[in-house]
Amino acid sequence: KTSNWDPRYLHDEPLARVCEDVIENLTVPKYVMPNWFFMDPDATAEHELKREPTMFMGKAHSMSYPMHQNIMSYDFFISVFQGRKRFALFEPREHDKLNPVQLEGVSIYQVDAFAPDLVAAPRFAQAKGWAGFLEAGELIYVPGDFIHSFENFDFEHPTVALKFWYQRHEQLCESMPWQACADRFGLAR
Repeated sequence: KTSNWDPRYLHDEPLARVCEDVIENLTVPKYVMPNWFFMDPDATAEHELKREPTMFMGKAHSMSYPMHQNIMSYDFFISVFQGRKRFALFEPREHDKLNPVQLEGVSIYQVDAFAPDLVAAPRFAQAKGWAGFLEAGELIYVPGDFIHSFENFDFEHPTVALKFWYQRHEQLCESMPWQACADRFGLAR
Protein backbone atom coordinates (compact mmCIF):
# COMPACT_ATOMS: atom_id res chain seq x y z
CA LYS A 1 0.00 0.00 0.00
CA THR A 2 1.30 3.41 -0.84
CA SER A 3 -1.78 5.57 -0.22
CA ASN A 4 -0.75 6.46 3.35
CA TRP A 5 2.98 6.15 2.79
CA ASP A 6 4.91 9.36 3.32
CA PRO A 7 8.48 8.36 2.40
CA ARG A 8 11.51 10.30 3.26
CA TYR A 9 13.45 11.35 0.21
CA LEU A 10 16.21 8.98 -0.84
CA HIS A 11 18.78 11.06 -2.63
CA ASP A 12 21.78 9.98 -4.69
CA GLU A 13 22.21 6.86 -2.56
CA PRO A 14 24.41 4.07 -4.00
CA LEU A 15 22.11 1.36 -5.33
CA ALA A 16 24.39 -1.34 -3.91
CA ARG A 17 23.72 0.04 -0.42
CA VAL A 18 19.94 0.26 -0.89
CA CYS A 19 19.22 -2.88 -2.95
CA GLU A 20 22.36 -4.99 -3.07
CA ASP A 21 20.67 -7.89 -4.93
CA VAL A 22 19.45 -5.62 -7.73
CA ILE A 23 22.98 -4.81 -8.95
CA GLU A 24 23.46 -8.35 -10.31
CA ASN A 25 20.30 -8.08 -12.45
CA LEU A 26 20.67 -4.48 -13.57
CA THR A 27 21.01 -4.02 -17.32
CA VAL A 28 22.39 -0.71 -18.50
CA PRO A 29 20.48 0.61 -21.54
CA LYS A 30 22.32 -0.12 -24.80
CA TYR A 31 22.10 3.52 -25.87
CA VAL A 32 24.65 4.57 -23.27
CA MET A 33 27.18 1.79 -23.71
CA PRO A 34 30.09 1.61 -23.59
CA ASN A 35 30.44 3.97 -20.65
CA TRP A 36 34.02 5.23 -20.75
CA PHE A 37 33.61 6.86 -17.36
CA PHE A 38 34.90 3.63 -15.86
CA MET A 39 37.91 3.48 -18.19
CA ASP A 40 39.60 6.74 -17.20
CA PRO A 41 42.81 5.83 -15.35
CA ASP A 42 43.14 9.45 -14.25
CA ALA A 43 39.60 9.71 -12.86
CA THR A 44 39.43 12.44 -10.25
CA ALA A 45 36.12 11.21 -8.92
CA GLU A 46 37.08 7.71 -7.81
CA HIS A 47 34.59 7.85 -4.93
CA GLU A 48 31.83 8.43 -7.50
CA LEU A 49 32.94 5.41 -9.52
CA LYS A 50 32.47 3.18 -6.50
CA ARG A 51 28.98 4.53 -5.87
CA GLU A 52 27.60 3.85 -9.32
CA PRO A 53 24.65 3.90 -10.02
CA THR A 54 22.82 6.00 -7.46
CA MET A 55 19.14 5.84 -6.56
CA PHE A 56 16.54 8.55 -6.02
CA MET A 57 13.13 7.90 -4.49
CA GLY A 58 10.50 10.29 -3.19
CA LYS A 59 6.99 11.60 -3.30
CA ALA A 60 5.65 14.34 -5.57
CA HIS A 61 7.38 17.73 -5.41
CA SER A 62 10.49 16.30 -3.72
CA MET A 63 13.92 16.97 -5.21
CA SER A 64 17.57 16.61 -4.25
CA TYR A 65 18.84 20.07 -5.03
CA PRO A 66 17.61 23.36 -6.39
CA MET A 67 18.51 23.95 -10.02
CA HIS A 68 22.29 23.59 -10.35
CA GLN A 69 25.28 22.78 -12.49
CA ASN A 70 27.36 19.78 -11.41
CA ILE A 71 30.83 20.29 -9.97
CA MET A 72 32.20 17.65 -12.33
CA SER A 73 31.36 18.19 -15.96
CA TYR A 74 30.67 14.50 -16.60
CA ASP A 75 27.56 13.69 -18.57
CA PHE A 76 24.90 11.62 -16.84
CA PHE A 77 21.64 9.90 -17.55
CA ILE A 78 18.64 9.29 -15.36
CA SER A 79 16.27 6.39 -15.86
CA VAL A 80 12.85 6.35 -14.18
CA PHE A 81 11.64 2.95 -12.96
CA GLN A 82 8.43 3.98 -11.22
CA GLY A 83 6.50 7.21 -11.17
CA ARG A 84 7.25 10.41 -13.02
CA LYS A 85 9.82 13.20 -12.93
CA ARG A 86 9.69 16.60 -14.51
CA PHE A 87 12.86 18.27 -15.65
CA ALA A 88 14.27 21.56 -16.86
CA LEU A 89 17.58 21.80 -18.76
CA PHE A 90 19.57 24.85 -19.82
CA GLU A 91 22.80 25.24 -21.74
CA PRO A 92 25.64 26.95 -19.82
CA ARG A 93 25.25 30.13 -21.90
CA GLU A 94 21.91 30.72 -20.09
CA HIS A 95 23.71 30.97 -16.71
CA ASP A 96 23.25 34.71 -16.15
CA LYS A 97 19.51 34.54 -16.90
CA LEU A 98 18.87 31.98 -14.15
CA ASN A 99 19.65 34.10 -11.07
CA PRO A 100 22.89 32.30 -10.08
CA VAL A 101 24.70 32.25 -6.76
CA GLN A 102 27.94 30.49 -5.88
CA LEU A 103 27.82 28.07 -2.96
CA GLU A 104 31.15 26.43 -2.12
CA GLY A 105 32.25 26.54 -5.76
CA VAL A 106 28.96 25.22 -7.15
CA SER A 107 26.55 27.28 -9.22
CA ILE A 108 23.08 27.14 -7.66
CA TYR A 109 20.20 28.99 -9.27
CA GLN A 110 17.61 30.83 -7.22
CA VAL A 111 14.89 30.65 -9.84
CA ASP A 112 12.43 27.76 -9.68
CA ALA A 113 12.31 26.53 -13.28
CA PHE A 114 8.88 24.95 -12.69
CA ALA A 115 7.25 28.02 -11.10
CA PRO A 116 9.49 31.02 -11.82
CA ASP A 117 9.05 34.29 -9.98
CA LEU A 118 9.71 36.77 -12.77
CA VAL A 119 9.79 39.68 -10.34
CA ALA A 120 12.70 38.13 -8.41
CA ALA A 121 14.34 36.73 -11.57
CA PRO A 122 13.19 38.87 -14.52
CA ARG A 123 15.91 37.61 -16.91
CA PHE A 124 14.49 34.09 -16.67
CA ALA A 125 11.84 35.15 -19.21
CA GLN A 126 14.62 35.29 -21.85
CA ALA A 127 16.20 31.95 -20.90
CA LYS A 128 15.97 29.20 -23.50
CA GLY A 129 15.99 25.58 -22.45
CA TRP A 130 14.04 22.35 -22.41
CA ALA A 131 11.39 21.11 -20.02
CA GLY A 132 9.39 17.94 -19.95
CA PHE A 133 8.44 14.78 -18.13
CA LEU A 134 10.11 11.42 -17.73
CA GLU A 135 7.74 8.48 -17.27
CA ALA A 136 8.57 5.03 -15.90
CA GLY A 137 10.65 3.16 -18.48
CA GLU A 138 12.19 6.33 -19.98
CA LEU A 139 15.62 7.85 -19.61
CA ILE A 140 17.21 11.18 -20.38
CA TYR A 141 20.80 11.91 -21.26
CA VAL A 142 22.17 15.21 -19.91
CA PRO A 143 25.45 16.81 -21.05
CA GLY A 144 27.70 17.40 -18.06
CA ASP A 145 27.89 21.16 -18.29
CA PHE A 146 24.12 21.66 -18.52
CA ILE A 147 22.22 23.47 -15.78
CA HIS A 148 19.41 21.22 -14.62
CA SER A 149 16.58 20.58 -12.20
CA PHE A 150 14.61 17.37 -11.63
CA GLU A 151 11.52 17.03 -9.47
CA ASN A 152 9.43 13.97 -8.63
CA PHE A 153 5.97 14.47 -10.07
CA ASP A 154 3.81 11.38 -9.44
CA PHE A 155 0.94 12.08 -7.06
CA GLU A 156 -0.07 8.44 -6.54
CA HIS A 157 3.21 6.58 -6.01
CA PRO A 158 6.77 7.43 -5.03
CA THR A 159 9.07 8.02 -7.98
CA VAL A 160 12.09 5.70 -8.23
CA ALA A 161 14.99 6.57 -10.54
CA LEU A 162 18.66 5.71 -11.09
CA LYS A 163 21.46 8.06 -12.14
CA PHE A 164 24.57 6.95 -14.00
CA TRP A 165 27.56 9.17 -14.72
CA TYR A 166 28.59 8.85 -18.35
CA GLN A 167 31.63 9.70 -20.43
CA ARG A 168 32.26 9.25 -24.15
CA HIS A 169 35.71 8.13 -25.31
CA GLU A 170 36.13 11.44 -27.16
CA GLN A 171 36.10 13.21 -23.79
CA LEU A 172 38.97 11.05 -22.53
CA CYS A 173 41.01 11.54 -25.68
CA GLU A 174 40.28 15.14 -26.63
CA SER A 175 43.80 16.39 -25.88
CA MET A 176 45.73 13.51 -27.48
CA PRO A 177 46.17 11.99 -30.93
CA TRP A 178 43.87 9.07 -31.77
CA GLN A 179 46.69 6.47 -31.71
CA ALA A 180 47.87 7.58 -28.27
CA CYS A 181 44.28 7.29 -27.01
CA ALA A 182 43.86 3.87 -28.64
CA ASP A 183 47.08 2.65 -27.04
CA ARG A 184 46.11 4.02 -23.64
CA PHE A 185 42.72 2.29 -23.58
CA GLY A 186 43.41 -0.74 -25.75
CA LEU A 187 41.12 0.39 -28.57
CA ALA A 188 41.20 -1.10 -32.02
CA ARG A 189 40.35 0.84 -35.16
